[in-house]
Amino acid sequence: MPVKPNNSILFAIIPLTLLASCGTGQNDSVGNNYYSASGTTYYQIESAESQLNLNIVTTSGVASYPLTTTAANAYTFASGNTTGTVTVDNNNLGISFNNPQSTWIDFATQNISLNTIPDGTYNLICDQSNLSACQASVSNNAISITEYSVTGQSTQLCQNSPITSANVNFSPSLFQFNCGVNGGSSSGTWYALPITIESTTGIMLNEYDSTTNTNNDETDEIAFPNSSTINPSGTYYYLYNGGAVSSGVGTSTAQFISAGLINQIVGLCSGAACALIKNQYYNNMPAVGFDWYNANGMDNYNLVGNDLMGIYQDSFEGFYY
Repeated sequence: MPVKPNNSILFAIIPLTLLASCGTGQNDSVGNNYYSASGTTYYQIESAESQLNLNIVTTSGVASYPLTTTAANAYTFASGNTTGTVTVDNNNLGISFNNPQSTWIDFATQNISLNTIPDGTYNLICDQSNLSACQASVSNNAISITEYSVTGQSTQLCQNSPITSANVNFSPSLFQFNCGVNGGSSSGTWYALPITIESTTGIMLNEYDSTTNTNNDETDEIAFPNSSTINPSGTYYYLYNGGAVSSGVGTSTAQFISAGLINQIVGLCSGAACALIKNQYYNNMPAVGFDWYNANGMDNYNLVGNDLMGIYQDSFEGFYY
């Protein structure tokens, strides 16, 4: 089981112990809901008799998959030509899904903040096609997002865009606003769902997808409060989508140590940990709350996150939790 600071083991054990305890011959069924920044999909891990099931609940119905345990709070599922993984920690869920028609990942949570999105500055990796260093500013229920290039050039994706309720009964506390993608070449509705851990609130974001003129119904990134330097430490589940870098989706583990990051999915540095360059985004551009690293001597990745929340994300489209 991944070991992280902030007592995450304790929180991880509680929900799935409750689920697993239902295999007593009774017709018990205990469901836990996990929400991403989607307005049309959420997830349940449900125990019926001695079997754990994953329910993918959408506005058009429910797809249910029996889960096979591979490690503590880690599972696989398979049905026909569909395969996937599920991992749960600290009431956060990561899912990878793969079949010939659809391949995706999603990050979902029970740690939902039922209030408004707090004012402040947030660090994130945004813009689906570019996976760029970005900064968001929230003030008086309006949001601005600026994207930064490798040379530090800024692009305003949206400025003082009103944050309003998405009015989606399917998902609690879901907000929406209008913002740009693809370097600001197009714009549309983004969804936002506040996530609060250890009294720290970030913003799960679902970007507008210009190729389909809609949302892609996944958590694309998390905007983390820009409060201080990040110092990740410990072993984390790693939910990855190779995206433009490589093919494949799935879940593995990664480790942050004093020497840097060990993550074989992204790559290593001469077979060892990749050093984290502190308070910079790629190409040595200064920015508090960002780190970056180089893997395999050729690929640069941004890293954002929050130590209290125990969650990080890199520009491999990977979530550490």
